[in-house]
Amino acid sequence: MFPNYQEDSATPAINRVLLLDRGDWVPYFKDQAVKFHVMDRESQGVQALVVNRGDTAVEEIALRGRGVIERLFSDCGDYTAQCVMSDGSRSQECEFSVCDLDFRLPAETPTRDKPWEIRFTAGNLNVITVQIMSSKPPYGRYNVWLTEQDRRSRKVTVPAGLVRDPGLVHVWLIGENRYGRLTRQEEVVFVD
Repeated sequence: MFPNYQEDSATPAINRVLLLDRGDWVPYFKDQAVKFHVMDRESQGVQALVVNRGDTAVEEIALRGRGVIERLFSDCGDYTAQCVMSDGSRSQECEFSVCDLDFRLPAETPTRDKPWEIRFTAGNLNVITVQIMSSKPPYGRYNVWLTEQDRRSRKVTVPAGLVRDPGLVHVWLIGENRYGRLTRQEEVVFVD
């Protein structure tokens, strides 16, 4: 629980062998390139990069020194990556997740005076909110927070009258897990 004074005051362990392109503890979209930067800052010698999903080995890649390895992952889940050093020891792990997030707006043009539905899919993420923002001043921003029922039914209803002005609006679907948040965006035109 927070605050944890002992952990907060400890010197952070910095991974000097391996780093992901977006840092550590980060989410990626399914089929988004994940770049592994093999740095080997202490020049210990690196033999292989091992990627696991849970307790299952996904891939072991033979290495010859430093470099960048890029991979695509199509299975949602929580992953770890670490290097096998030339002495057989293993580097500190990097953790990341692979997620799926998508949504569909209604086929008919939404109007301000009627509720409308957004259908979504999510893998390895909890959808937390739909954010709607007007593209012109005063740039009204509106949130629709999801309930457990919304998540189970994989749809959320935007109430009538939430968007005040007609015109182009941006719709964001935001999902999160313990590694962070991912967002998908689409545009829709509201009419009177």
